[in-house]
Amino acid sequence: MILRKAEPKDLDFIVDCIVESEKSGGAIFPYSETFGVSVLQFSQIIKGIFDEEISGQPWCLDHWYVVEAAEGVAVAGLSAWIEGAEGLSSDLLKAQILNFFLKKEWETAKDKLQVLASVTIERKSQYVQLEHLFTHPLHRGKGYMKALIQKTLTTFQGYPAEIQVLEINTNAVSLYEYIGFSVNQRQCNDSLVRLSLLSGSCKLQLLKNHE
Repeated sequence: MILRKAEPKDLDFIVDCIVESEKSGGAIFPYSETFGVSVLQFSQIIKGIFDEEISGQPWCLDHWYVVEAAEGVAVAGLSAWIEGAEGLSSDLLKAQILNFFLKKEWETAKDKLQVLASVTIERKSQYVQLEHLFTHPLHRGKGYMKALIQKTLTTFQGYPAEIQVLEINTNAVSLYEYIGFSVNQRQCNDSLVRLSLLSGSCKLQLLKNHE
């Protein structure tokens, strides 16, 4: 097992990390339900965003770390950055990016975006943000994600850390709590499931102080 910074060759796997983590253990891919684009279409958009190399938000190659298994293949990954380091919140940056790449779809999705905003939890400034944590199903149960999180936190030593996740993803929540994260905030809206916008109705913010 090798833990390393992501490289351009990992981009297809990184896109898988984004898609599968957004499903959060369920069948709903929020961007398809919100903007009416297929997973394949959104995957291509994500690759276009990575080409722009916009730091301070999760869709930037420089923010990605992976676990490399046999033959140089990435099997686990996550994005990590310092919130607010670029002067803007990562959520605002993502919104601006999506508005640019999906301008027409953004206009028609305003009602759905408003519902999604009801469970928005403001990210902590100057906290390491861990996002899109995903391990390939064939490589789960080997401790890869635990090792990757701990390695990433060591890289950002001295900073507290934050993870946001849907409450229904109980396996992920249990892992984060085992590593030392604790729930700081919970936001819920039952309409999210009723409208098929997310796989769960509650979002958690988990924090971990620096050691």
